Amino acid sequence: MDLRQLRYVFSVYRHRMAARAAAEFGVAQSTTTMSLRRLEDEIGAPLFERKVGGVHPNETLRRLRRLCEPLIHDLESACHYVSSKSKARPSRIVFVSVDHPAGSRFDDAIGATLAQWRGKHPDIFLRYLNLPADATDYTKSPRVELFWSASAKSGADLLWTVEWSIIACGAARRLGSKVQLRQLQNLPLAIAGGLDELGESAKRALKKAGVFIESELDPDAADAEDLDRSGINLLVPSILIHPGLARHPCQVARVEMPDAPGSLRAKISAPGRERDTAREIVDLLRKHLKSAGGAKASPRRPITSDIDLRQFLYFTYLYEEQSVVRAAERAHIVQPALSMQLRKLETSLGVKLFQRSPRGLKPLAAADHLYALCHSATIALDMVPRQLKAQTSPDNTELRVGLLPALDEGSLLAKAVGATIEAWQENFPKHHIRVSEAYSEVLRRWTQEKTLDLAIVLGSHPSERHLAFEQLASDPLAIITNRDSDLLPEGPIDLREIAKLPLVLPSSHHGIRLLIEERFKSEGIAITPKLEFDSMAVAISLVRSGKWATILPASAVLHGISSGFLAAHPISDTPPLMRELWAVHHTSTKMTEPTRGFITLFKSNFNRMLSMQLEREPALQAAAQR
Repeated sequence: MDLRQLRYVFSVYRHRMAARAAAEFGVAQSTTTMSLRRLEDEIGAPLFERKVGGVHPNETLRRLRRLCEPLIHDLESACHYVSSKSKARPSRIVFVSVDHPAGSRFDDAIGATLAQWRGKHPDIFLRYLNLPADATDYTKSPRVELFWSASAKSGADLLWTVEWSIIACGAARRLGSKVQLRQLQNLPLAIAGGLDELGESAKRALKKAGVFIESELDPDAADAEDLDRSGINLLVPSILIHPGLARHPCQVARVEMPDAPGSLRAKISAPGRERDTAREIVDLLRKHLKSAGGAKASPRRPITSDIDLRQFLYFTYLYEEQSVVRAAERAHIVQPALSMQLRKLETSLGVKLFQRSPRGLKPLAAADHLYALCHSATIALDMVPRQLKAQTSPDNTELRVGLLPALDEGSLLAKAVGATIEAWQENFPKHHIRVSEAYSEVLRRWTQEKTLDLAIVLGSHPSERHLAFEQLASDPLAIITNRDSDLLPEGPIDLREIAKLPLVLPSSHHGIRLLIEERFKSEGIAITPKLEFDSMAVAISLVRSGKWATILPASAVLHGISSGFLAAHPISDTPPLMRELWAVHHTSTKMTEPTRGFITLFKSNFNRMLSMQLEREPALQAAAQR
């Protein structure tokens, strides 16, 4: 799977027609068709249903879009920032959309807003989330959140006043271009789903007028041909109409609904200067919503147009290994091919990423920024085909488990997982296990989508839909430094002193970073790391230099502590700052014996090993008991 291939397929999705997607990119139709077939082969499932008037996306493609679009935007933003050679440190604002059909007027406005923002503000990293449910990890971050409202007094910024349309089929096509509510009486009618209070308000207004709704339909999943065959007419906000709805044999008509006022609004949660920046995002989206739906925009040529996903993966290997030889072994390609891909990436970005020397590769500042901003998106995108393949090819004897990345094989988490898998396979010899690694945010999303049967994550999020949480263990966080560093003396340290240290921390979407920031904020202490990395393995390599400190569970760096390279300093404040590990599974999935067995074994192994470690580190044990 590569980025160009995804763009072709998503263009077919937007237009609901391969020929128009080919015209958008100026390529032959056979090129878009071939990209589609290759992606279907890689995932192991069809993505479209072929219709007389074009193609219709199925649920697998809709999941693919929900997974990939935010990740592709993250890669685009990272590349724009690095290419701009900005000296400003990148800041983040979270942008949370409502669910919307691909190719709709709303989708066009979102795409134009994101593209213009990347070009205008490369140093302000817009974290795009296409569903509100994905935003639970960002409640403390500056953000803009879109929502449907049925009230004119919501106190949020108005983006668009709802105009209702009917996708009319059969006899309803004779209603005309403007329809009164009384004309909808006795018609088989469905309403667009996912509109929250706006949808409920519309239903009440319709019922008052003697019009009854038979069902709700996802507008992205609806198609004119299917509506005509079933005889159902669809009531939908006009900005959610996509090309598959607006074509023969159906007709689009405006519906007057004076008793159901509604709007699309934006809630801004940001302080001071960040609030002004967030308002600029809202103003930009409002402008594009007004202009969308006219002449189609010229084909988008993103900065990553000539960059393959493999190049991001190879860059990740080079950055982490800092050796062409080791990176080539990890990528399973020859060294000249790896070097050529690196040169292509540097040419596309217009910057140099590494300093070459006989001792290996030294990452330059551009490489540090690119890695910090794109590492998570690269790994998540690389996982998508396997993730979807697992969803479309379920195996009743397979347990799909998601785990947090361990720093190395010596960490307590890695040891507990290894012991758990060995014991589990002895207990369930007829079953096999498939393990995926990702951060908590991604693991919870995969569990919601039933890609995983079980995940071990940081913290519980009881407000997340369809997820059940069970606490497994907790272990204390500590300040990790080089054993011989003069950054601080041996013994405990309090939060105010920690804030003064040269810290290297995980980036803001990492579970431990959120835990740290929430605790410091509750104490009224500002904490600003000098460096941020998604890979804590890279952070630990910096800590070992003696110039940096980080905040991690001591159990995560057991090998470094026992080898004498690292030291763990307990945090003296109470209550103790603890990492909590939770098991999470989908509420609609039956808890099988193999799943329950894995949870029980992991909980026992982790806590047993943690107790042994704390006995060897009395200071950490005392900190955990405060």
